[in-house]
Amino acid sequence: MLSIAERSAMRLDGDLFDLAESATHADRVVSPADRVRALRLPLGPAHIVSGLAAAWVHGVAALPTTVDVATLRHRRADVPAGCRALIRRVALDTCLQVDGVRVTSRLRTAVDLLADDPYDDAARIAIRLLVDDVEAVRRAIGVSGRRSVARSLERLAALQAQAALSRR
Repeated sequence: MLSIAERSAMRLDGDLFDLAESATHADRVVSPADRVRALRLPLGPAHIVSGLAAAWVHGVAALPTTVDVATLRHRRADVPAGCRALIRRVALDTCLQVDGVRVTSRLRTAVDLLADDPYDDAARIAIRLLVDDVEAVRRAIGVSGRRSVARSLERLAALQAQAALSRR
């Protein structure tokens, strides 16, 4: 056990960094499984971590203050405290199992972030880091079951145009 002063000094030196409600040594590899465990939430087989929380598990975003959780049974009572219940269809083939917890895939996470509000800088940066194939995202938007297909396609086009401008 380290004292508060020792932990603070290690954080300032860059040897220790925050991971959810705890901290880990900078030399330790932080994997998606580490991030899921760091959530410290009682998530079961009916829960699917999504949105910016899924982007965080994938290592492309900061941990949001509220964890978005979709449920297979569509019952808000099943979502742990501190989570936002999402009532949406999520096909299981668009999810990954990470340390026993379902998390939306990189592609599905990008599709959700394009459709969801707030659509802010954190979401746009995460989408850019999640997406390798813009055409795959465009196809996934069409079959995602989301109502905001047109808005998502507009946002994707704007991100693609912005990325093209930044490469020049």
